[in-house]
Amino acid sequence: MKKRIAFIAAALLALTGCASDQVDNSSVTSDAQISAGNSAEPAEGISPENSSQAIAEQYETEIAWEIQDTPEEARREPPLLQVMYSGDGLATCAAMTLGTYSWDTGNEVICADSIGPVACAAEGHISAVVDLDTAAENEPKINLYGGAEITGASLYPLDNSEAVKLEVTQDAVILFPENVTEGVVSVYTKFPEGEAEYYFMVKRTLTDPANPPQLRVFTGDIGFIMTKGAYDWTYTEGDETVTTATDIDAPWDLYEGGHIKPDLSVTPGEKLAIMLTEGGEISSAVFWSASDSSQPLIYSGRDITMPQDHLSGVCCITVKMPAGVCDYLFSVNIGESSSSPAYDPEEAK
Repeated sequence: MKKRIAFIAAALLALTGCASDQVDNSSVTSDAQISAGNSAEPAEGISPENSSQAIAEQYETEIAWEIQDTPEEARREPPLLQVMYSGDGLATCAAMTLGTYSWDTGNEVICADSIGPVACAAEGHISAVVDLDTAAENEPKINLYGGAEITGASLYPLDNSEAVKLEVTQDAVILFPENVTEGVVSVYTKFPEGEAEYYFMVKRTLTDPANPPQLRVFTGDIGFIMTKGAYDWTYTEGDETVTTATDIDAPWDLYEGGHIKPDLSVTPGEKLAIMLTEGGEISSAVFWSASDSSQPLIYSGRDITMPQDHLSGVCCITVKMPAGVCDYLFSVNIGESSSSPAYDPEEAK
């Protein structure tokens, strides 16, 4: 059995070539090592301020490999696998980072050891990052092929605390507990030729217990973050219970001022789905076509139905949740045939 050490970046795997049998470890350098004269020591852990975003900004790895693109060499390591997710109107497939594996080429068994999921993240070798707050239902999902099957998945917190076992569905969807904020996911995969471990990172950008959650409205399978309006919210801060109430401009005033996104193009009578949190329910839905003209919308479960008329205006959806009540707003053009574009979620806050 032949053993080698490999740090395999997702950006490289997308080339669909294969590394040579020997790896030149001197070619793997991070920006931190370059600035310090290659004297930086591998990180044993990541401090709380080194969030996934900070890691991506501080470590931008440059890896030089000798690529041999031959049919025989193409079977010397596991194939590229991707994690699929969507957010803010865009569907995305990101290449996961290949970690430890054992691979039977037919002539020999090749084993490769990674430095571990958290250390891999600290060294900048993981480029696939899924925002759990903007991922749609039944996401993230692993793209499986070549006889592959997932045998398990674990979440490794960035502070090097104990790993958490994650549930995986038969459709290769990975499920995350609500209290997960960020970390590295290790996906254990079995192929006919052997076993391999793949890494991707997760984070949350929108969850804040002191504020109502960001919710999305769906047109088909595409979800768009709605603008938060007035709310009455209760949360715990240490041993203290705090209640926050806001009073902002009326929906039509916000609409005329250009403060409401997304701007959706829908058909008359179209049903739109609203993403609801656990325990959340729609308590009111109103469509405003002018400052003094409004009409209630039909809603059932998590669906709302658009008016039958050709109108432009703003929808105000009131959602009741365990921690309080919040209005969510989005503008619509009813009867338009053009598609709705994606937008920057930061602008929707």
